[in-house]
Amino acid sequence: MIGINKKIMGSFILVIALSSISIGMAYFTMKGLIEAINEGKTLSRRVDLIGDLRLYINKLLIPVNKYFIEGDPLERDHYDRRIMQISATLEELKQHKGEGRWQEILRRVGDNTSKLGEMAVEILYMENPARNKKAATLMRETNAFSEQLIDETEEFHNITADEMKKMEELAKDKKERAITMFAAVIIINILALPLLYLYLSRYITRPILALHEGTKKRKARSKAGN
Repeated sequence: MIGINKKIMGSFILVIALSSISIGMAYFTMKGLIEAINEGKTLSRRVDLIGDLRLYINKLLIPVNKYFIEGDPLERDHYDRRIMQISATLEELKQHKGEGRWQEILRRVGDNTSKLGEMAVEILYMENPARNKKAATLMRETNAFSEQLIDETEEFHNITADEMKKMEELAKDKKERAITMFAAVIIINILALPLLYLYLSRYITRPILALHEGTKKRKARSKAGN
């Protein structure tokens, strides 16, 4: 009877082990897929931010040009709102981890944005800028510098495109591994169930039935002897 108890315990441990292996494989597979999805969302957000940054920089000088022509002080408020949008976008982009090339471009764009802002503010606080030769020269330089800054932000797109290509390859690899892992789990369980049945039948069920038959025979002999 002690041997049967050990065999029952062994079969129980085997079931637990198979279940643990299946759950573990499923867990790591799902973890990899979730990580790939999150990386995709991060890259997608980064693309949106880069598009917003280019748009904001492109529109930054609209109030400056209007002030240069019309001299309306209200354009200073419009400029302030636009520069705040750029600052917020740059700040969020800094939260996105990137390689050395990404960090270098981000630093350079940030510095040049500050320089562009200084040039714009100088124009915005000139009196009668349309009649001021210095303001006209500075306005031309500011517009040219703005175009140069927009071209610099194109590097963000190039880096992100490379990262998206790598991510697509990684996602494809993870997908193939996930399919392989799930197939392995199914095959292991399909193979394990018949083996477990044979084990239970041979080493547990049959000995118990044999023990039961032996007990019945002994009882029958005892009755016959009485």
